[in-house]
Amino acid sequence: PKMNFIDGAKLGETAKTVGVRPEHLTVDAKSGAWKGTVVHAEHLGADTNLYLDCEKAGLLTVRIFGVYNAEPGATLYATPDPAKTYRFGAHGRVLK
Repeated sequence: PKMNFIDGAKLGETAKTVGVRPEHLTVDAKSGAWKGTVVHAEHLGADTNLYLDCEKAGLLTVRIFGVYNAEPGATLYATPDPAKTYRFGAHGRVLK
């Protein structure tokens, strides 16, 4: 799946856009950075792709290695790996 691109202003970021790859997000049923609702769970054998509609981040794709059972409508919290989160400026260049 493609990288998730999130409007930085929605997250309170100074960056124009925040990017995080689906495999660099984790999910938890109790807590995390972005609260969301499961829209769809796509089971691909060795992987599960979850599509979450998050309050702050919008629609996200989360790639989980292995089987993860989540029903549409369930609440999950997505958390990005800070070391693998990218911030982009107004011209699309990565900010340091």
